[in-house]
Amino acid sequence: MRTLNEIVQAIRADFVANSTLQQMYGLDRSKTFDEQFSKVSIEAILTYIVAVAIFTLESLMNRHQSDIDAAITKNAVCSIPWYHTRSMAFQLGHFVKFNPLTYGFEYPEVDEESQIIRFAAVRQLEVEGVTKLRIYVSKDDRQPLSASELEAFRAYITEIGAAGTHFEIISQAPTSLEFTLQVVRNAMVLDMDGNRLSGGGKPVEEAISNYLDNIIYGGVFNRTKLTDAIQQADGVSDVILNEVRIAGQAVTSQNIESPGGSFDFDIDHTIITYTV
Repeated sequence: MRTLNEIVQAIRADFVANSTLQQMYGLDRSKTFDEQFSKVSIEAILTYIVAVAIFTLESLMNRHQSDIDAAITKNAVCSIPWYHTRSMAFQLGHFVKFNPLTYGFEYPEVDEESQIIRFAAVRQLEVEGVTKLRIYVSKDDRQPLSASELEAFRAYITEIGAAGTHFEIISQAPTSLEFTLQVVRNAMVLDMDGNRLSGGGKPVEEAISNYLDNIIYGGVFNRTKLTDAIQQADGVSDVILNEVRIAGQAVTSQNIESPGGSFDFDIDHTIITYTV
């Protein structure tokens, strides 16, 4: 897509190259528009206004095309985005019927109250030479499906999915992470226990919770990103992340994947030492 400046320059180049305008203004083709017109001339202002209108139109058309491309990708049958969309559309207690017009299985009617899936992620992977789709799903607050709900969802995905596809459906509680870290605090902002002196709250703990909550479902925890998030918290001058643990066991890798697709903060077993 062209920038606004590119459009302005193209219009002004055509302006100078136009034979009628050359005679009317006495223009020199060897010189640019800017060399022959003031920046505040009516010609410069008008060409800029026209360029803005063209730029706006091209931006809208580009956005429209992007929306169309996204819709096509999302609705391409049996693509990963399609499986994600259909996972979110699962209706507990409802059956799907074959639609001869779309050659797919659909719900006869939409019942939003029965749509229990709030988080979903789809990954394609190869295990021992077999390609399969791993689908993570959770309900509100990233809570796992019950045994009966999981059985119903598995039957639903098998019914609507491509024949012969190997599915691995995962619905587990979030992985609880606990930490040991040292925080150098600004004594004018935080007290010795990490409490905000003005307004209350614990900025470091809030930063950890916010970071974990905002990891995309099915994504990975990253030590550096957590450190950066804490570093941006109110009253934090520096931070050292000494250890990350899962169920009391230290994990040394830079990135951590959750078996259930999400994480939560085990604040009760986290040790934060504040210094100045």
